[in-house]
Amino acid sequence: MKSGKNVLEFEVLGFKVKFKPEGEDQPVSASEVVECVNNEANNLRNNFPQLSEGELGALLALHFAKKNMAIEKEYKNNIQQLNRTASDALSLVETISPPSS
Repeated sequence: MKSGKNVLEFEVLGFKVKFKPEGEDQPVSASEVVECVNNEANNLRNNFPQLSEGELGALLALHFAKKNMAIEKEYKNNIQQLNRTASDALSLVETISPPSS
């Protein structure tokens, strides 16, 4: 990793990529993202050494898209379950002590 004025430079799949440094309030740093991609790329390379860089990049994109979609689906399901649970709890409270007029 190189670091210039307001720019971080990394190598990913043989390509130089540049990131502008993010604020400290970001949940994931650029270096963590690059490390994750490089680790996944190395795992794929070890398992499938015959892959070209383009094939490797396409597989990585599909892999991360699948992970992202699974997380989004899980998040939506969790929110729906939370809403159902909150609604059930409110109904129970209203049954035990009906609102006063």
